[in-house]
Amino acid sequence: MLAFLIKVGITIIKKGGTMQLKELKEGWLKCDISDGMFSNEKAIKCNSATSDIFSFFVHQSLVDEKRTAVRVSIIDCQGKYCTIYLPVEPVEGISRTVLVSQEDILR
Repeated sequence: MLAFLIKVGITIIKKGGTMQLKELKEGWLKCDISDGMFSNEKAIKCNSATSDIFSFFVHQSLVDEKRTAVRVSIIDCQGKYCTIYLPVEPVEGISRTVLVSQEDILR
């Protein structure tokens, strides 16, 4: 159920023992972009807040090559960091939910 809610732009936040629904915001994550294996695919490489590199392939419609950014869902931003939800699972097999520097988020 949680995966479905995230796909439609809603996440569940647990506060004080109660569950609340929170609408996700769209944003753009700075990244390196290169061509994928298919003509409509792009290879994406990004940095996490801990400077770990993660990568994935997406449809070209999710990429803004002029801004060198990929579309993501923003779950929450606090201080210098944002928790985001990636459009697809990273190649490295990590979670689609990633902590990134707020400086890497374009709105």
